[in-house]
Amino acid sequence: MTDADHGTRRTYAAGCRCTDCAAAEAGYRATLRRLARSGRPPLGALVRAGDAARIVRALLLERFTRRRVADEAGLERHTVHLTPSSRVRLSTVLRLRRTARRLLGEL
Repeated sequence: MTDADHGTRRTYAAGCRCTDCAAAEAGYRATLRRLARSGRPPLGALVRAGDAARIVRALLLERFTRRRVADEAGLERHTVHLTPSSRVRLSTVLRLRRTARRLLGEL
C-alpha cells in the first residue's frame, strides 16, 4: 500500500490500522449508527424479502416472466425466486420497486 491508499475503509479492512484508516472506519461506523437510530437502513442491509416477493408476484400476475423481471431490474435470475422468509439487500427491493413502476406504467 502506498500513502495515497491510506485513509479509506478498504485499507482498514485489508489490515491497516494507521490513524487515517482507523478514522475512516470510525466515520463509517458512526454513519451506520446514525442511520440505525433514524430507522433508515443502509442500501446494503439485509431485509426480509416479503416486499420484494409481493412485487414479483404482482408482476407475474400481469404476465411478466421471472426472466424479464430479473433482466429489467438488472438482477441475477435466481434473485427473483423469493419466499417471504428469505432475505435480500435493501437495494434489491428498491430496484424491484423501480422496475415495477416502470413496467406497470407501460401497460
